[in-house]
Amino acid sequence: PTDEVPMESNLVCAADSDLTFLSNDNVLFKVHRRNLEILSEGFAAPAMVSGEGEIVQMAEAAAVLELLFQYLYPQRHPNLNLVEFEILNGLAEAAEKYQVYPTLETCKASMQAAIPHHPVEVLEYATKQGYPDLIQEAGPLAVS
Repeated sequence: PTDEVPMESNLVCAADSDLTFLSNDNVLFKVHRRNLEILSEGFAAPAMVSGEGEIVQMAEAAAVLELLFQYLYPQRHPNLNLVEFEILNGLAEAAEKYQVYPTLETCKASMQAAIPHHPVEVLEYATKQGYPDLIQEAGPLAVS
């Protein structure tokens, strides 16, 4: 926790939102509860916020949440080919953690594309999430 006034995300800040999340690096994200209920399972949105105006503290960084929350809206989704691997890895982890359905396969495909440069990290992701095809592809490169 910090005493700094949180910044608001420029991309995910709906004026009529009913849920506010705070990243671990002090950025606010204002989203719609209904979108979370429809497009994800892991947020358990109704239970996350007990009172109006409460802010939900998240473990993830703003760069990860900004990408993740964009998948909750009917818009063109971010191009993950332009994202640094560390952020992609965090996004893939968060997508699985919160079961944000529109993000899961996109992240898996982007992680697969990252195997030549990050085989160990992709192998860890694939093992944790149970993706045998990625395990088989990343495994040999991770041990060489």
